[in-house]
Amino acid sequence: MTSTGTDGSDTEAALQAAIDGLYEAFADHRRPGSFRACACCWPGEPIEGDDGEVAVPAPGGDRPLRELAAVELGKVAGEVPPTTGSLAVVQHYLPRILEIVAGEGFGWPDREVVLGRLAHRPALDGQVWTDWPAAEHEAVRRFLHALWLHRLATPDDGIEHLVDETLCGIGLADPDIDWYLDTWLRFDEPAAAPHLQRFLIENAAHLRRGRLLDAHWSSATPPAPENRQRVVAWVRSPATKDAVAAAAEQARTPAEREALEESYLRWLD
Repeated sequence: MTSTGTDGSDTEAALQAAIDGLYEAFADHRRPGSFRACACCWPGEPIEGDDGEVAVPAPGGDRPLRELAAVELGKVAGEVPPTTGSLAVVQHYLPRILEIVAGEGFGWPDREVVLGRLAHRPALDGQVWTDWPAAEHEAVRRFLHALWLHRLATPDDGIEHLVDETLCGIGLADPDIDWYLDTWLRFDEPAAAPHLQRFLIENAAHLRRGRLLDAHWSSATPPAPENRQRVVAWVRSPATKDAVAAAAEQARTPAEREALEESYLRWLD
């Protein structure tokens, strides 16, 4: 096992660099003055000759994107483009939306909803994030990787389910869930072991039925169903149990060793 520092400072710096990369990659998506949206979902000026749509002033006006608050962008994160038909609008706001996801999040929508929308083809004019230009989809993947590493390095506060939520959100968005699971088993940070222990405990009853705790996993939109099966199979895999046993022998703290040993003895098949 290697370590990037028990305070997670290296992973925090990497996450900030990935967020900066999002702003750079999506910089060409300019903010419109307004956008057309469903009149039953958005307040705005009626569009002459179209009773079903209104012109909605773009959130933030002319203020810098990085300054916009979660309360201003929650509706964009949750309802654009399904109720507006404009992928370009969400691509403009996406760097700030994902930055908020990496921080305190939105009251609504859930982190899983925001991340999962990246792969919801009907909601993105048929273009999921892996179909976008190389610079854009590579920036999104760098962000997802950095977000995951930062979550694993951040000690569990015993209240929020950030690792569970983040894994689910990523599982709804990224077809390559194996990268995240393999990274977890490296236990690069001591906090990764307690995160695994908590994940196994809270998912135990659901795993026995081939399911997972987070209800967002029930999405039928690819890659969610395939990734859900992969996570369940990963928990049940002898290779996962072997990796946990090997990590326990090299544990750096008593808490890390205890979490790994309990995971091995009580919660892994």
